[in-house]
Amino acid sequence: MGGRAVNSSGAVPKWALLILILASFISAELVAINANSNSSGGDQGVTLLLGLRIREHVALTDGNRHPLYPALISLFASRDLSYFTRAKLVSLAIGLVALLTVYLLGQRLYSSSVGLIAMFLLSINNEFRWASCSVLAEVLLVLLFLIAWYWAVQGFAESQHRCFVWAGFCAGLAYLTKGTGLLLLFAFLASIVIMAIVYKRIPAGRGTLSFLLTFVIVASILLVYNYRVYQNPFYNYNTTHAMWLEEWEEYYSLQSPPTALTYLKTHTLQEIVARQWAGMGAMAHVFIDVLLWLKSSSIHGWLKSPFVLVPAFVIVVGLTLCFREKVISYWQNRKEETIFTIVLVTLFYLAFAWYAQVLADRRFLLPLVPIIYLVVTGFLWELGKGLLARFGLMGDVRLALVGYAAFCILSLPLLGSDLAAFKFEDPFRSDRLNNLDRTEVMSWLEREVEAGTVIAYEPGHTLPTWMYADRFDFIGVPYKASWQTVESYLEERGARYTIFNRQLLARRKPLFGHFLYRKGSKRIAVLALPSNWDLALAHGGLPCQYCIFRLNWPGPGEADACPEPCPEQGRRDSRREAWQHARLGDAYRSQGKVLQAIAEYESALALGGENWPGLHIALGRSYQAAGLLDGAVKEYEKAIELGPEEAWYHTLLGEAYLDQGRAEEALAAYMKALALGAERWPSLHQALGQVYEALSRPEEAIAEYHEAIRLEPGDAGHHKLLGDLYRFQGEMEKAAIEYEKVIELDGHHWPDLRVALGQAYEALGRLDEARTEYGKAGLDHIEPTQFGDSILLLGYGIDDSQVATEGKIEINLYWQCLQTMRESYIVYLKLINPVYHIWGQEDCSPTPPTNLWRQGMIVKDTRQLAVLPATPPGIYNIEVILWDADRQQNLETSSGEPLLLGPLEIPPRESLSVESLDIEHPISANLGDKVSLLGYNLESGFRPGDSIQLTLFWQTLDEMEEEYTVFTHLVDEQGTLWGQKDNQPVDGFYPTTKWEAGEIVRDQYDLTISPEIPLGQYKIEVGMYLVETGERLSVLSDDGAAQGDRVMLGPIEVVSSL
Repeated sequence: MGGRAVNSSGAVPKWALLILILASFISAELVAINANSNSSGGDQGVTLLLGLRIREHVALTDGNRHPLYPALISLFASRDLSYFTRAKLVSLAIGLVALLTVYLLGQRLYSSSVGLIAMFLLSINNEFRWASCSVLAEVLLVLLFLIAWYWAVQGFAESQHRCFVWAGFCAGLAYLTKGTGLLLLFAFLASIVIMAIVYKRIPAGRGTLSFLLTFVIVASILLVYNYRVYQNPFYNYNTTHAMWLEEWEEYYSLQSPPTALTYLKTHTLQEIVARQWAGMGAMAHVFIDVLLWLKSSSIHGWLKSPFVLVPAFVIVVGLTLCFREKVISYWQNRKEETIFTIVLVTLFYLAFAWYAQVLADRRFLLPLVPIIYLVVTGFLWELGKGLLARFGLMGDVRLALVGYAAFCILSLPLLGSDLAAFKFEDPFRSDRLNNLDRTEVMSWLEREVEAGTVIAYEPGHTLPTWMYADRFDFIGVPYKASWQTVESYLEERGARYTIFNRQLLARRKPLFGHFLYRKGSKRIAVLALPSNWDLALAHGGLPCQYCIFRLNWPGPGEADACPEPCPEQGRRDSRREAWQHARLGDAYRSQGKVLQAIAEYESALALGGENWPGLHIALGRSYQAAGLLDGAVKEYEKAIELGPEEAWYHTLLGEAYLDQGRAEEALAAYMKALALGAERWPSLHQALGQVYEALSRPEEAIAEYHEAIRLEPGDAGHHKLLGDLYRFQGEMEKAAIEYEKVIELDGHHWPDLRVALGQAYEALGRLDEARTEYGKAGLDHIEPTQFGDSILLLGYGIDDSQVATEGKIEINLYWQCLQTMRESYIVYLKLINPVYHIWGQEDCSPTPPTNLWRQGMIVKDTRQLAVLPATPPGIYNIEVILWDADRQQNLETSSGEPLLLGPLEIPPRESLSVESLDIEHPISANLGDKVSLLGYNLESGFRPGDSIQLTLFWQTLDEMEEEYTVFTHLVDEQGTLWGQKDNQPVDGFYPTTKWEAGEIVRDQYDLTISPEIPLGQYKIEVGMYLVETGERLSVLSDDGAAQGDRVMLGPIEVVSSL
């Protein structure tokens, strides 16, 4: 099967390339080992922990991970970071052995050139590189899979008993490494069956028994252990349970994990087939990714592009067809190898296609990568030899040298870049330095928390909990459960602390999103806390990199107890009810139902919770969220009375004072927090900067913002506030620098950022850059308009792309506060036509409201203006009005003229149905087979002298070539006229000659009631006529008979004005 001979002229270059590949790989992996500093990332933490347990003779497996790789690293296992570093170096050593093995096996099976190419490809495969610098079993699995495959192939080809023994031995070791090793056994047996069908005989003979027996003997240590512990020799959590999950997060569910049997009982055959089919599609992409994920994302993208894949496929198919004899010969010589490889790949593909719904990870397919590289390279090598033979170039030394040169030209830049970028750094020192924050957190737990304490943390996956698994019991936070269920679970498990980082919060956001939120790239901020939670540690300050909360559960009987003396049963009942109300309040708060939470917290206080600091804090935060600042201040002050040394309580009080505009008191509260040890809290220094701004002490504010940046350089918010302050002071160059830093830190979520930067650029004379920033903000119209002395509208942007389809206009208004104000203005937006009828209106306060605006602040005010259904197409404007509800008056523009935005063109509404109209009084009146009156709306006080707002809804039955006038008459029973409005539809804005067949038109009228009208019942007669002749359209019945020339609406009751 393939020769070993290598011509002497190629020996030196090959060995030189081999050494270069290994050197490049080592260089890249040493850098990657230093970059991989999170010992709990992925499965690394649990693998390290299993190694410790094996060394301590506690367990052989954890029910999921198999023992061979953990046993290997257990030789130097210890509860410190050096164990993690050594384990990564072991993975690197295994990776090097795997590379050499690929080369040697490629040389034996095909040629040294094939082995060298396959080795090179594997050395730059990023998934293999990651496995070789991680504490994961995959790199060992790759090596053992490759060797087991080789011996099985040799056994099938040569029918040698020893080959099957070695294949079984390596397959057993692969199974001891990971459950995936079982696929080798299945592939071997399936290949035996297929070959028996093809050859009409069993090809391996007694080799099959040798393979099976050796496999079982090698794997017996795990099979026996599993049987003793789990009553199932092949037990593995992934195959027994995880494969039957709907998604991986169900691993943390409180429900019993599914099995194959429960899955089959709860899913139909159609659902099972659909899952497998969808998984096959997903894994096809993963398969291509893992094979082509070479060196960098740019190379990966280039290789995956159709401009590469399609021509490559066409070339290979073309060569295959051209050299059919060579392909047939290849098949005849290597049919056992081909069958076994195809079966193995197919089993992998189908198994992980099923698992793809739970998790589709490239590393699952990694064991196949070197095998496929070898087989595909060997096949292409044979085709290449056929091509050379066709042109009589086989054995040409010069051509061989050209081939080596071409390979060097392609590979040397990739290999050389790793060598050029390499700079040695002690991996032990690197791991210590990169884990300082993590070890500080764990050291705090070791100092402050009693051994044996249950701590809720997973799936946080960043702290080295494996080092402390013998001291603390780390449990997971349940998934997809209600707040009450999670609280009950944590209480039943006896959890006394919970640790939050960004990873845990991201994966449990639906549960904790109303208590905590992610801030910046590394931290989380505390919005509120459940009533029985205390902030025990804010590592890195607030917002914190790790927030540790203390969970306060009632002890045995404590929920029924009350402060001494407490002889009355009623007080015990009250204490129990207080606890229940508080927990219900927490549940409401977790759902964002602030008002309901307030009610429950207040009930808990009234029932005996007055000495409960966490309850006061929970109620205070809820008050503050609801805008009830006086109540919030009161609750924070009570919490401080109960816990005067809690720095966080003082910062909350300062925040509430600042929201109230009580800057001096806020300053005092923040300074108290500083004195209590909060000097490393970035949020506190940011808040102090805002206080100093409010007190007109800009230099001190700048100093505080700089301190916040020093403590938390990656937070864009500190730079944004500093930039704003510089801009308010007219220091535009400094402001621009800070705003640019905000953008660099991905702080694009500030709606005013681009406009503020544009203003800075404009002041600096950088007009092109200013226009660019205004454009990015959607500030299409820069038309400053001042309202009073306090507010300036810088400009606006209008998006009317959804008018035709959804009837919505998005308006972005950019306001600037010229001076602080106490008034809270309401912004009215009215869509009007030239005759000032309103065709859409939106009114609400900006966010934040104007009474909270600071001088110089820019506010982006985004509105959705709904256009009334059946609004006639045409040119409109949007009027902007600032309304002072307290004084019941508008805030005038500096010019005294109304502010109109636009003009903008409103197109006909697409797919408008009669059912979607807001018709209050539906009718159906046919006027001369030209137009139908669908219905009408009426709005008025119906008093003498009042105006009746009448809206008519027309639908054209046929196109009209003449301009009709609409008459609307208020008449009594005798036909006496008491009010009249005759004009073309929409006050002439949209005459009937423009109406299209089937179009629905909204038509508004202001019909004034005569001041002399007697009280009583009246009707409104409506119709259409031609001005030139006075001829009215007849009202037709269903059979086409004329029933007059007017439609009567009403009746309406005219009432007294008293």
